[in-house]
Amino acid sequence: MFISAGLGLLISLYLGLGMLHEENLNVKSAVLHMLRDAEASAGVIVGGIIILFAHWYVIDPILSILVAILIAFGAWRIVKQTVGILMEGTPKGIEIDNILKTIRSVSGIQDVHDVHVWSITSGRNALSCHAILDGGMTIRESQNILRKLEYELAHKNIGHITVQTENGEHPHEDSVLCTDEESEHNHQHCKRAVWPIFSF
Repeated sequence: MFISAGLGLLISLYLGLGMLHEENLNVKSAVLHMLRDAEASAGVIVGGIIILFAHWYVIDPILSILVAILIAFGAWRIVKQTVGILMEGTPKGIEIDNILKTIRSVSGIQDVHDVHVWSITSGRNALSCHAILDGGMTIRESQNILRKLEYELAHKNIGHITVQTENGEHPHEDSVLCTDEESEHNHQHCKRAVWPIFSF
């Protein structure tokens, strides 16, 4: 029993710790599973030693409950991250104020509104927004601005952006962020796209 539990502990720790810093949600789930296996193996070893020398048999269900609690806490973190992706919540580590500052710092962008940042999958973030540009510029000039924006946001861990360009005369709400309340008004930027749109 001790030999098999010891081998299980070593193998689970080796595999789990080797992938501990992976960002992919599927890998995180696998790592969680392996680390919980390691905890179960450690529990078997500790419980076996206590029972062998102290004959305290109640330690077996106690350790089982502790391992189950640890599994529940680890699983909750995975479920929480998964729900965040499915609900298109702002990804962890993304600060909207910083993103807005970055967008507005790009030369040629006068202002921005209806900003939405979400995760396509774990580790891959996306952004959509409406950018106000000079209405007299050419498509080539606006493309250069958007390429610069793409470059700047890539350094903010946002790899895919969709930008609707407008001039200052285009009607829009005052809200900087894309909200469900705004979509209930006649101006429904959050629900439908209006040309021109540039997607990267």
